[in-house]
Amino acid sequence: MSLLIFPSGMPAAIALASEIRGAGKRVIGASSIAHDPSREHYPEWHMLPFVGDENFSNELSRLISTCEVSEIFTANPAVWNFLNSRLFEIAPSVRLLGDSPVAQALSLDRQSRRVADGLWKHRDFLGETVGFWPRMSRQRFDALVRHAEGIPGMCDHQKLLTLAEVFRNIPEGDVVEIGSWWGKSAFILCFLAQTYTRSNVLCVDPWSNPHITQAVPLLDDHVEEMSADEAHQVFLSNLIPYASGRLNYLRLPSVDGAIVYRNSQIVESSQFGSVNYTGRISFLHIDGNHMEDAVRADVDAWCGLVAPGGWICFDDYRWLYGNGPKVVADEFVSLQLSFEQPGVDQAFFSGGALFVRRSA
Repeated sequence: MSLLIFPSGMPAAIALASEIRGAGKRVIGASSIAHDPSREHYPEWHMLPFVGDENFSNELSRLISTCEVSEIFTANPAVWNFLNSRLFEIAPSVRLLGDSPVAQALSLDRQSRRVADGLWKHRDFLGETVGFWPRMSRQRFDALVRHAEGIPGMCDHQKLLTLAEVFRNIPEGDVVEIGSWWGKSAFILCFLAQTYTRSNVLCVDPWSNPHITQAVPLLDDHVEEMSADEAHQVFLSNLIPYASGRLNYLRLPSVDGAIVYRNSQIVESSQFGSVNYTGRISFLHIDGNHMEDAVRADVDAWCGLVAPGGWICFDDYRWLYGNGPKVVADEFVSLQLSFEQPGVDQAFFSGGALFVRRSA
């Protein structure tokens, strides 16, 4: 029994052929182009008429019989539509693999719109306690969700909505992220900064395997499978299209990055050019190493730079693998509230993170 792939030259077809061959299964390529360069990817290859040709059904039936074809894959919408309606007549026992190529191409867009629909219905969950800038349009919110969904990483949907609301009420200053990895949350922060503020975004991450160990065997046992250099390249690929001269990064440990930030108004990189910063933080996203000492070092290095009315987000406040972020965040809030003039006027939990606003 074998798999027939037609037409053989589309990228999805070639990728599946390689996967099937790697699994030791018989795969047959077919094309309507006599000199199709994709032929080299298939150990067996045949010609078929164009799908609109009157002889197509007969030739397909002959090929199915000759090669004992049990399954057919196509990434071509016209071929898929034809086979979906006619394959049972041509060869009742042969199965057409996969959904419509059009449905597959639009699957991420449709999924992200469903997510956006659900979030948009609850956009007023914070009431008027945050937000003096008008909320972004629904179309722009859809775009935010769609592009965030296409970037690997973890960002709770509720957290995304909370960020979108909080950014309606941040003061002038810089947006700083501690821990960016593949760049999912960095993209969200960049998008929101460009929507609501004149803020520039700075991402601080060493992109170094030794720095991602968490003293949690369940996590650390898999560190070798993760390449920090590859993660950095993924970050660059994800952020370069959106930076627009308003984002840069420091490939440094958090504390070292804070020293550079305090001492310089300019950060330069070959990928993002030169970006000016104010030295005053309007939104600080703490999502670096989650060990208690590491989170405390992040707080000591950065929180004093947050402007009055600025926000701090302690990501993974409720973390399945430990309580480092929660312990340090609680310490920080408690310390701020212990002064006669409180340094915090808002703190709430949402989307797995603790959001804290410095008193204005």
